[in-house]
Amino acid sequence: DLPSDFSALKTFVINLKRREDRRANIEEICSQLQLNPVFVDAVDGRDLAARPGACLRFEGSSETVDAAAEAAIAEPATSDEQSGEPRGWKGLKTRLYCAEWPDDDGCLQKALLRMAEHRVKATNYTEVGHEAWGAIGCSLSHQRAWDLMLSEDD
Repeated sequence: DLPSDFSALKTFVINLKRREDRRANIEEICSQLQLNPVFVDAVDGRDLAARPGACLRFEGSSETVDAAAEAAIAEPATSDEQSGEPRGWKGLKTRLYCAEWPDDDGCLQKALLRMAEHRVKATNYTEVGHEAWGAIGCSLSHQRAWDLMLSEDD
């Protein structure tokens, strides 16, 4: 049985500042559930990627993903529909990527990510490295939420 009163439940919600529509939606849901959420500003991977000095490169190489975009990333993604396997299981190519960006104090930060090559490719709607930077922002956002939770007294 679910409790009928959720008001004592401490609820943390991670939200991108640029997605006010999502915040409004979750505020409505929380209101209906009688929750008083604590909003945590998400780290926007798009903003990290746009910082001067930020780059996404192949680990162990000085070659950036942007520089290799037309060569290594222009290949079509592997599709295994003929084999009956879920897409991406057979023949999935992964690489280790290193992202670097200056933090708010100008100190260089790094993150290593192993990702499928097709997840780093540009699409009609995204830039090269979009999912990698999004994954970094997501991870940092959850770290921010955990720090906030651990600093709370109640």
